Amino acid sequence: MSQAFAQALELHKRGRLTEAEQLYSKVLARRRDHFDALPMLSVIKLAKGDPEEALRLISEAMRLAPPGCLIYLYECRVRL
Repeated sequence: MSQAFAQALELHKRGRLTEAEQLYSKVLARRRDHFDALPMLSVIKLAKGDPEEALRLISEAMRLAPPGCLIYLYECRVRL
């Protein structure tokens, strides 16, 4: 796990969404295929009222790897 992703995850857990969003975006700017950052950023986008972007991020994660239960759960949250 990259240091930036680990820091973003910790900020996310603490509810510091804006800072976490910035770090997830930074991670994805370096590695567009960062499978873990995509769904985590989608959760923030959904919380901030951007379901279209959240769905785009989830869809991208699903294209990168065979989706597991957690990805389907994120997708359901976005679609509801």
